[in-house]
Amino acid sequence: MEHMHSIHPSVFLNNKVMLWTLIDRWYQMSRQIVSEDKDISNGMDIDWDDLKDKIAIVKRICKWDELKDRWTDRSIHETHKQLAFEFMFECVFCHNDLLGGNILYLQNEHCVKFVDFEYGHYNFRAFEFANHFCEYCGFDCNWKQGFPSQYHMRDFLTCYVKEYVKPIAVDTSHSNTASDIQLRKNEALVSKLKRLHEQRSQSTENGKKWDCFIQTCVDIVLCFACADHVYWGLWGVVQAKHSKIDFDFKKYAKDRLLHGLQFALSKVSL
Repeated sequence: MEHMHSIHPSVFLNNKVMLWTLIDRWYQMSRQIVSEDKDISNGMDIDWDDLKDKIAIVKRICKWDELKDRWTDRSIHETHKQLAFEFMFECVFCHNDLLGGNILYLQNEHCVKFVDFEYGHYNFRAFEFANHFCEYCGFDCNWKQGFPSQYHMRDFLTCYVKEYVKPIAVDTSHSNTASDIQLRKNEALVSKLKRLHEQRSQSTENGKKWDCFIQTCVDIVLCFACADHVYWGLWGVVQAKHSKIDFDFKKYAKDRLLHGLQFALSKVSL
C-alpha cells in the first residue's frame, strides 16, 4: 500500500481529490433514481433530506481545519498531532477499493499485488485506510464483529509508517515540475516521521509523542470511515439501477447508508 501511495501527482494524472465531488454527484443521482424507480425505493427506508444533513456533518468532521481546532491544544504533544494531520491528509494515489478480493499474494514472487483499479484516483491517505478497515466487514456488513480494534489499527499504521520512512529512489534529472515539488514536500514529511519513529523507544517521553501521533491518525481514520460508508452506499444505489452484476446492491446500499454510517458516527466524537 505504501509503495502505491508513493506514486506522486504528475502532469499526466489529475491529482485533485475527487471524494467529495463523487459523493455529491452520486447523491444527486441516487435521489433521482429512488424518485423514479419504485423497485429500488421500496424498502430502502432512507430519509434523503436527513442523509443530506449527515453528509454535511461527515464533510465537516473530515475537514482538516475542523479537526485541528477540536483536537489540538497547547500541550507538548500538539506538534505530533499536527504531524498526524499532515500525514493523513496528504493527497496520494489511492486504490479506494481494497477489499480482500483485490489483494493478491503471489507466492512464487513472495509479494502482494493489488488488482482492479477501476476506482483508483488521488485521495486523502486517511480515506484509503478507512476504506480498507471497513472492508474487513465484507459484503455481510457485520460492522460490530468485523471492524478492527483500535489496537489493530495502531499496529497497522505503525507498520505502514515503518515502510513510509524508508528511502526511495528519486529521479532528480528534472526540476521545477509539479511532481518534483510534491516529492520535496514528501521528503520533509518523511524526515519528521522517521525521527519520530526511530526515537519512540528511546525514552518514555518519546514513546508518549509517538502514541499521540499514532492515536491521532486512528482518530482521523475513524472520521473518514463515515465518508467511506457514504461513498460506497451512494455507489450502491447507482449500481442497483445500472449494474448487470448479480448482486443485491440495494441491500448493500441500505446497509452502508443506514447501519454502517450510524456505526461509524458512533465511533467519532462530534
